Amino acid sequence: MTNFLKFSYWFESLPTPFLPWVLRFLLTSFIGLVVLGVILHLLARQRRENRMWREGIARLAAVLFQTGLLGLLLAWFTEDQVPFFGYRFWFAVLLVATVVRLVYVLKRILKDIPAKMAETAESERIKKYLP
Repeated sequence: MTNFLKFSYWFESLPTPFLPWVLRFLLTSFIGLVVLGVILHLLARQRRENRMWREGIARLAAVLFQTGLLGLLLAWFTEDQVPFFGYRFWFAVLLVATVVRLVYVLKRILKDIPAKMAETAESERIKKYLP
């Protein structure tokens, strides 16, 4: 635990490879994100009833897929001890970027889409009575 607080742990020029259980955990997590992203993308393509929900699910799928691929790439760089791209700091950057993107996408899915759907339903209700 004390390694996390050391500057040299995050910016080591030749990072040591991960412990086997850590590498297994990272690979399983990132492969799971890629698979979940692909599944959500396929589900978004099948849902044809509402364009806004489909776009929201597709955005969520893109975030998960891209995070999984970048995580796998970073794990490979760290395992092969690539000097700059193998820094463990990149995992923290990836985590922060993913959280920011997920907050943005989930805000759009949970807040903006229902508001737009209610607005669309109201305008269709009003149009029903217009000549």
